[in-house]
Amino acid sequence: MKADYEGYCKHKEFWDKHNVAYSLHDCVELAKKYNCPVPINIQVRFARFKILDRLAYLWRRAENYYLETQSGWQKDRLYKIQKALELNEEQTKYLEDLCYSMGI
Repeated sequence: MKADYEGYCKHKEFWDKHNVAYSLHDCVELAKKYNCPVPINIQVRFARFKILDRLAYLWRRAENYYLETQSGWQKDRLYKIQKALELNEEQTKYLEDLCYSMGI
């Protein structure tokens, strides 16, 4: 089933036009309704998406790749991704603890 981006945008425009208050949870539910991917800045705020767990796993893989090849391009790429997520202090601490537990 294809994503209906037009329907999603029209729905949010309707909410904005009529001053309907909505939360991040409403945006996630709306994205599911229109079969659209949930934006990453919303995913980070919901534990069920486990973005930080996935990021820690990718750091582990990048570290393994670096140890095998002495090439750090994967680490550079992950650093850019992590920086784009604009993690707050609590999320950064959680990610650091996960990476530490994985030996990174």
